[in-house]
Amino acid sequence: MTASSSGDQFSNVFTLFFTVLGCAVGTGNLWRFPRIVAQEAGADGGGAFLLQWILFLCIWSIPLIIGEYAVGKNTRVGIAQSFKSLGGESHIWMGIFMTVVATWIGFYYAVVTGWCWFYLVYVVLNPLPTKPEEAMAVWNTFQDSPWRVIAFLAVVIVAMAICWKGIKILERANAVLVPTLLSLIIGTVIWAFTLPGAGAGLKFMFTPDWRQFLNPTGWINALSQNAWDTSAGYGAVLTYSVYARSRDPAVKLGILTPIVNNTISLICGMLIFSISFSLLDKYVATPEAKLEILKNAGPASTGLTFMWLPLMYSSVGPGRILAIIFFLALSAAALSSLLGLIELPLRPLIDSGLFGSRREPALAIVTFGLLAFGLPSALSLNFLVNQDMVWGLGLILSGLFFSVLIIKFGVARFREELINLPPSDDPDASNDWKVGKWWEYVMKFLIPVQVAVLIGWWVIYAPLSSGDPQWWNPFKSTSLATVLLQWGLTAACCMGINKFIEHRQRTVPWMPAFIRPYLEQALFQTQVDTEQPSADAESLPEMNNDTQLTQLEEETEG
Repeated sequence: MTASSSGDQFSNVFTLFFTVLGCAVGTGNLWRFPRIVAQEAGADGGGAFLLQWILFLCIWSIPLIIGEYAVGKNTRVGIAQSFKSLGGESHIWMGIFMTVVATWIGFYYAVVTGWCWFYLVYVVLNPLPTKPEEAMAVWNTFQDSPWRVIAFLAVVIVAMAICWKGIKILERANAVLVPTLLSLIIGTVIWAFTLPGAGAGLKFMFTPDWRQFLNPTGWINALSQNAWDTSAGYGAVLTYSVYARSRDPAVKLGILTPIVNNTISLICGMLIFSISFSLLDKYVATPEAKLEILKNAGPASTGLTFMWLPLMYSSVGPGRILAIIFFLALSAAALSSLLGLIELPLRPLIDSGLFGSRREPALAIVTFGLLAFGLPSALSLNFLVNQDMVWGLGLILSGLFFSVLIIKFGVARFREELINLPPSDDPDASNDWKVGKWWEYVMKFLIPVQVAVLIGWWVIYAPLSSGDPQWWNPFKSTSLATVLLQWGLTAACCMGINKFIEHRQRTVPWMPAFIRPYLEQALFQTQVDTEQPSADAESLPEMNNDTQLTQLEEETEG
């Protein structure tokens, strides 16, 4: 079943844009980006990381997102089935891997969304903290209390209730939530620039420490943060573009979406560094001491945003009201991003035909997975940091696999047939920009080279530079071994599923009788259905009528 056949489509290009942007904009901008800048900053500042990050926007995020828009619009199915349609059955495992990576991110992202909701309730019911130690005490008390689990459960329940209604409610919500959040961020950052000491924070953020260019961790985190920020390589853009209209422009959206998103991240980083340096002026004098405090705001700076924003608002008259509005918008944006991550595993389950055209049973399966696998991150910050590291870097492999799909299909053919559509007199045809041959070179050569060089450099450099004798220990949360082990096990499982599909039999005798019919339908019927070429929404009614007519003729003959 395709999205078009279910009648679920975005009503216009603006709601598609805001929904995709809503999936990207959220805690990745306000929570993850500033803490990664702080983690990768050198003694002189964080400008080197910003230069790396901007470079990867151009040679990673934009080319991949253009491709994802084009694949979703033309195949009208989820990630795994897109890989089968364009790359053949042997490449399905790569699509499954991309889905798994994004799904694991969704597991702990629900926890971070719960943090946003907790702080919203906190600023409504309590005075804002006025000192850094008070802000840290609020954060630490929350992380040691049952509220971290309660907030996570509340997020899951609300997210599933919204997803129950389908794509239409998502577009309506994001059309309001995203502009509201952007207005609040821009207004707050303009005010933050007026604080005493804010200039020092901005100077530190943008001053490059050129020695950081020799550290592969900075390069690889700049790439993974781009993927995290923009959703490039997630498959989220692909999934949402399944619901796009045929005339919605893939290239314009593919360029505009990541640029707007990264601009928002940059503004959020300026906001956090302005606030934190201004407030810390009262307690420490040197930039090095301030950076050390920022880096120690929870494991891997996880509490950075949640500690400093309430402090900032406490320094102004209507600060509590502003804090309530801000955390309300942030909570809504985080929820919007989570909804996109839920849609990623949900779309393949719907495509499978396991439940016919019903969305609810597939959503129940995703809900169970979110509860089961998100709970460990709610209970342990170290586990959440581990998952953020493993699957944040895993997005790099996802981007590689997507480029492999396009290479398999043919980069020139993909550009000519799926992106640069021929001119048409049809008023409903897409009025899009054309992509030059540069896109082919990036997808065919530059992206695979980036992945090979950076991951190879990082694997060799990390054990030597860290001085950690436990780098080989897969049970240490931030070790090299835990990343490689989890990647390897996931890839092996995905390959195993792919092999099973390739060499499938029409029965599954080793399964219990009450499960066997459902498993056969999920694994086998899908393959039969997707042998047919994808069709757009306009051709589906005719196809369905032909099918019904054929069935009627067969019944009459019988």
